[in-house]
Amino acid sequence: MAERATAARPYRPTSSNQLTTREIAVITAVSWGATNAEIARKLRISESTVKTHLRSAGVRLGVGDRAGIVGAAFRTGVIT
Repeated sequence: MAERATAARPYRPTSSNQLTTREIAVITAVSWGATNAEIARKLRISESTVKTHLRSAGVRLGVGDRAGIVGAAFRTGVIT
């Protein structure tokens, strides 16, 4: 069975899916090339919490990996 590529659904912030300030900070750091460990140190949170923020942001943006999260954040104006 052939797999079909699916387009990410566009991000339209609502009261229930709006990215948090911390999620945006984590995405911004990822866009600069920071590792989870570097982000954790900078934001004074655990690496597990960094991963949680990325997972949550990915769900809200409709994508599943770091590159997709950063790309979606740029496309939707979350980060510039």
